Amino acid sequence: MVTMLLLDRDHSCTLAGRMYVDPGDEDFGQCCFNARRALFRLHRLGQERPVYYTEGYTIYLNTNAPLPYPCVAAHAWVTTGQRVIDVDYAAQFRFEAAYFPGRHWPVEQVYQRLKAGQSRAGFEFLPTGIEMTQAYVNACAYRLATWPQDVSPADRDHLSRWQRQLDILTER
Repeated sequence: MVTMLLLDRDHSCTLAGRMYVDPGDEDFGQCCFNARRALFRLHRLGQERPVYYTEGYTIYLNTNAPLPYPCVAAHAWVTTGQRVIDVDYAAQFRFEAAYFPGRHWPVEQVYQRLKAGQSRAGFEFLPTGIEMTQAYVNACAYRLATWPQDVSPADRDHLSRWQRQLDILTER
């Protein structure tokens, strides 16, 4: 079963408007910083329970590319139930995105990890372990199913390799 979440656009835009969001220039890890700040703000406000910092993959139509192109990107956001609150994409007006969660951390665990010195970039970004590999495979498969005309043979081979890796991981 594919786990895919969709953006809560209103909540994301409201929160992004109430806090400084630095989308950077597609720098790796800036979304992690923005997501953690949103997590702590939601936690302090007590409006969302439970609230999690989530890392996984998104797929969106990159309208800034010379030809609109569906991109699979490592990304971080906040998850509450089945809702995604993403101040980073809201600030960039990327509302047509599908989210494929990999790992979730509750607020307390995020605080602990930051205190332990894990304050740079993501906590466990990139396909590491079963959850992140599954999220990556799901995002790539969604891209293949949704935009088959934009998927090259090399992309199909890439997805097959990752699917085989996932099969190996889940056999253990």
